[in-house]
Amino acid sequence: YSHAKAGAQKVVQTKMLNGEIAAMKRLLDLACDVTVELDGGLRIVEQVPRLMAMLTLDHHTRSTQGVTLQQFMPHEEDRSRFENLLQASGEDVETPGLEPGVLHATLRASGGTLLKVEIFYVRFSVLNSRGHYFVGIREFSDEPPARLTPSPSTQKSPIETHEAIVGAGPSRGTPAITAPAMQVG
Repeated sequence: YSHAKAGAQKVVQTKMLNGEIAAMKRLLDLACDVTVELDGGLRIVEQVPRLMAMLTLDHHTRSTQGVTLQQFMPHEEDRSRFENLLQASGEDVETPGLEPGVLHATLRASGGTLLKVEIFYVRFSVLNSRGHYFVGIREFSDEPPARLTPSPSTQKSPIETHEAIVGAGPSRGTPAITAPAMQVG
């Protein structure tokens, strides 16, 4: 009886773990431009078309599967920080996968274009394997966002805005709209 109960608990735990892993990946998918799974050696597990598009790689000449993400990092300090942070996220055996993190780095796209990115990562366990990682990547800019409202020097008053929309009337060369005369009888 206890053996069957232990087996059932293991099945439930595995389903819960798989649900948590799927939720982690989905969250990264929502927040990032690209989500990549890395194996314990920090190699990309499968072909990732969105990563290839981000890095403008030709899908006929280069595959990302089996490649390390660090190969796209032109700066040594980014490569070492990335490796150290991911490896450190798996050191605590009591709470594996509970130390997600983020770092800023630069990736080199084809043609030498440099992309500033934020890299989000979280470690998770796969049966009979060293820990794997989900890595979310999104482009990042130090530039402030574009203003959506006009600057104060070009902003019009509500009356000027209304006149621009409905017409300015006879004082600005626009024919006036008059109501027909009413007959009183």
